[in-house]
Amino acid sequence: MDFSKHLETDRLILQPPVHGDLLFIYRLLRNRYTRRFLGGPLSHRCAMARAQSYLSPPEGSGLWMAKARQGKRLGLVYLTPHSDGTDMEVSYQFHPAAWGRGYGQEAVSAVLHQAALPRVIAETQQSNLRSVRLLEALGMHEIDRLLRFGAQQVIYATA
Repeated sequence: MDFSKHLETDRLILQPPVHGDLLFIYRLLRNRYTRRFLGGPLSHRCAMARAQSYLSPPEGSGLWMAKARQGKRLGLVYLTPHSDGTDMEVSYQFHPAAWGRGYGQEAVSAVLHQAALPRVIAETQQSNLRSVRLLEALGMHEIDRLLRFGAQQVIYATA
C-alpha cells in the first residue's frame, strides 16, 4: 500500500500530516479526553517530539490526518505493525469535538479499504465503549483479550 496516498470520502480528506498540522497534533496528544484510554495526556516535551515524528512515519507504517472537506482537522488514523509482529494494526485518535458524528468510522473504513490487507487488527481498552462500538460497526470481531498497560484490552480483527 502507498502510505503517502491521499484518501477521500464523502465528508473527509485523509492525507499524511504536514508541518501546518503540528499544533493540532500536539493539542490532540495533550488532550485528557482524547488520551483517556491511551495512557493519559503526554507531557509538553513528549507531545512535541511525537508530533514531529508523525511528519515522517517509520517505513511500513501509514499515518493520515483526517480533515473535514471544509479543512477542519478532526483526528489521526494510523496503520502500523502490531506488537505481535505478524499483523498490521489500525488505530486512531479524534478530537472530542469530532466524536459521535461518524468521522472516525468513515476515516478508518477508508484506510482499511485502501490498505486491502487480508487481515488488520485493532486493540482497545474494553472500557473504551466508543472505540469498541466503532470497531464493531466496521465489522471487526473480537479475537482476544489480554491485560496490558494495567487495563483489560480487547483485540479485534477484520478477518
